[in-house]
Amino acid sequence: MSKVLEWLPWVLIALLPGVFNVVVAYKQLDDRCRGLPFFEPWKNEGFWLWLLMQFVTPGIAFWFIANLIAQPEPSFSLAMWAIAFGLTFVSIFNAYIETGVFNFDIKSIYSILIGLAYALIAKRQTRKSADFWSKLHRELSTTNATIEYGLEFLESYASSDVALTIELRDTYLKRLAETQAKAIAEQVNDIPALLRVIIRRQDLPYVLEQFGCKQTLTEFFPRFKGGNVPPSP
Repeated sequence: MSKVLEWLPWVLIALLPGVFNVVVAYKQLDDRCRGLPFFEPWKNEGFWLWLLMQFVTPGIAFWFIANLIAQPEPSFSLAMWAIAFGLTFVSIFNAYIETGVFNFDIKSIYSILIGLAYALIAKRQTRKSADFWSKLHRELSTTNATIEYGLEFLESYASSDVALTIELRDTYLKRLAETQAKAIAEQVNDIPALLRVIIRRQDLPYVLEQFGCKQTLTEFFPRFKGGNVPPSP
């Protein structure tokens, strides 16, 4: 027990890069999985492997780079270095690999396991997601769809999303304006791509309701209670 307590300051410092790397990397994971409407990270084994690698790898790398085995003084500057390493892990990691600081191929191991994590996510999500998007596209092509109403809602949604930067919000609004100016058939082709980037996963059922896609909504979100129903076309 005394041995564990003796190493505790350096172990805690070694954990910092992983914590901050997970915060940064999760945004990348979320962006990459935007096309998976039913992705629930905590229920997917691929996510847990991804989380393990994003947390552990920076800590191992920093342990070697900072030579924590030599027990340097656990100072504020050392902790700040660990945090900065976690926040910029990918770029710094590649730079250190090129200098030959590691005597084993840590990048290949990391890349293989991250690839496996995404493969496990895809195994659970790809087929159902493809089925959803194809059926949504078909229903949008029917006369039951309320395309104009739905696009107006997307415009309001993007305008109201305070998490977006001004530049990104303007980009989305420009894309929406371009879509609204097109013929119906072209609008139908654009809508799935717009939904992927603009709408949060938990808001998708409500958005389907705005587009009048009742069949897709009932099949894929049977527990959805409904909100403001758009007018019939």
